[in-house]
Amino acid sequence: MKYEFHKTESTGLDLNLTTELGIGNSMVVNGSEMVGKVGTEYEFPLQIPQMCHNVFMLNTEDHEIRTFIIDPGGSTSAAGALCQDGLRNISLFNIKDETEFLQLVKSTCDKYPVNAVIEDIPKFCGKNIPASRIFPLARSVGFFDGVFRAHGIPITYHTPRKWMATVRGLKAGLSTADRKRIIRNQAATLYPNLKPTLRQADALMLAHYHFSKK
Repeated sequence: MKYEFHKTESTGLDLNLTTELGIGNSMVVNGSEMVGKVGTEYEFPLQIPQMCHNVFMLNTEDHEIRTFIIDPGGSTSAAGALCQDGLRNISLFNIKDETEFLQLVKSTCDKYPVNAVIEDIPKFCGKNIPASRIFPLARSVGFFDGVFRAHGIPITYHTPRKWMATVRGLKAGLSTADRKRIIRNQAATLYPNLKPTLRQADALMLAHYHFSKK
């Protein structure tokens, strides 16, 4: 069911929908890139700011949730998965250009309610994780966090320790190459049709952990 309201250039638009909308509906305001939180109960009348035009109320039965899963990876190795309705439909992609990623997020938010999951990064540098490696990771996480927050997208963080605990064969002392190979092999076993690359496997297994743990 779709609720459409006329364009407005005024200071606000009163939406008196107390009896028609309740928990489980999302609000997408095109033009302001504002997405209502699924599962939030809105109090009406609801004041829409002047900057917002083309207002739609969308029922989540008609518009399935999209979830961005992000492996921040640093400046040259970031990758992601875009999940539709959990793990039902997954698209894997490398993130090479920040502008292209911004456009992808915006176009997705214009059509669907969106969530995001980002892999958290270690808080401390040490012998095994030098500062030269942490800095690009921190910058990358900050970029993705900022993009999602600017679009009003709720974010969930998971540490590598948590999601990697679900990958069989991982143990202390493995080289980076061996660890990546094991993760890719399990991701390919679980999702053979996706054919994940070494770069994309972390994002896919992060998605698997996020939705399977619920």
